[in-house]
Amino acid sequence: MSEVKAVRLSKAAGIYNVSSDHIMAALKSKGFSDLNPNTKLTPEMITVLDKEFGSDKSIKQQADNTKLDKGLKETIEVPQVVAPAPKKKEEEKDVLIKS
Repeated sequence: MSEVKAVRLSKAAGIYNVSSDHIMAALKSKGFSDLNPNTKLTPEMITVLDKEFGSDKSIKQQADNTKLDKGLKETIEVPQVVAPAPKKKEEEKDVLIKS
């Protein structure tokens, strides 16, 4: 059997593509206690997670291996339209009012 490297619970959430709350709930239902995001997972815990979330892990691996063809980016120049200056009403005249 291959040796499993110790992983923290928060890192396992990223590996299995589920939240750390889901992982803690699954482990608590199997009888493990004293769980927090910094808990190092034992090999027994990892086998429980593989059974519980193995399908999610494989879906994540397939998605990570999928290449997206982004194609070539084209630049398009839009001609600038210059708006004519607004027409001024007849030049405003200064009006002086004497009382």
